[in-house]
Amino acid sequence: MGNRPIIDELGKKYGKWLVVSPNGTDNFNTALWICVCECGNVTSITGNKLRSGKATKCKSCDMNGWKHGFAGTKEYRTWQSIKSRTTNPNATHYYLYGGRGIKMDLDWRFSFTRFFNDVGVCPSPEHSLDRIDNNGNYEPGNVRWATTIQQSYNKRNTIIMKYTPEQRVNMLAMRSALLSCIEHLNTSWSDDPKEIAEGVLLAKSLAGRAEGIMERIHRGTSDSKVISG
Repeated sequence: MGNRPIIDELGKKYGKWLVVSPNGTDNFNTALWICVCECGNVTSITGNKLRSGKATKCKSCDMNGWKHGFAGTKEYRTWQSIKSRTTNPNATHYYLYGGRGIKMDLDWRFSFTRFFNDVGVCPSPEHSLDRIDNNGNYEPGNVRWATTIQQSYNKRNTIIMKYTPEQRVNMLAMRSALLSCIEHLNTSWSDDPKEIAEGVLLAKSLAGRAEGIMERIHRGTSDSKVISG
């Protein structure tokens, strides 16, 4: 009677175990597989135990999560999210990360503890993990905890505009004009034809002022009269 065919388990996920490599057979000629638990522990498990559901996590993991005590924390959710977006083609944003070659450091991928030791505690609820080089990997030296504003300067589609002091004056003038228009619309809404006509005139006036301001910005000149109206 010939040997039973080996069922390929490579790359499959069983509970918290990820099958990463074949490891021969045991004394009963049952295929063994090297598996990595989500907490980072590594062991060899038979395919039968994996498929039957008898092996779903390592001994260091209990029913409530990992013994390191970080299950459910922002740091742990971040670790899980990075793994998913860089390794799981079915993840919602995989095409922005793993799909374009962004990888996760292997030590981090297979060990939350190593990941946490490198990135540390999240400073505040407003912070999330950001890559310093947006085209680089999730790896030591290329990540930081940053606020949404800090991360906005690090996006691939961010265009940073630099203005001269004179141009900034004109931009502030435009902002003032727009705020005036908003305030007028919020306080003077009416069905009266006369007031509607006045509103149209105001809008045309503000549009003219905005056009003039933009023209001066492109010329790189300032006009202090714009501030006072």
